[in-house]
Amino acid sequence: MMANVEVGAEFHGLRALRVALRLEHAGAFYADDANLVNVPGYSILSLTVESRRPLVTANGVGLGGFVSVQNLANRRYMGSAFLNPDYVNGAPLAFEPGLPRSLVISFTATRLP
Repeated sequence: MMANVEVGAEFHGLRALRVALRLEHAGAFYADDANLVNVPGYSILSLTVESRRPLVTANGVGLGGFVSVQNLANRRYMGSAFLNPDYVNGAPLAFEPGLPRSLVISFTATRLP
């Protein structure tokens, strides 16, 4: 099972500032046909702050963007798994780690009418 839930609030007096907390969940599953290689489930939180209304500059360009902290609690998890993996020394080579806590910064520039 996979699920994403986001709860946010928008503050109109502050350049339409929006703050959102997102929960991403992936349930456990098996990575092989024999159901012997178990991939554990995980849940991670992310926090995003964004400007919903651009800041207008003198030359008619609107500047906006967002800042997001993903995997807020810096949890270790399996981000993906290979199906029907190869075995080396009796252990499956199946897993790729998920990303640690990361910071994403995005800026946008828009020509305003």
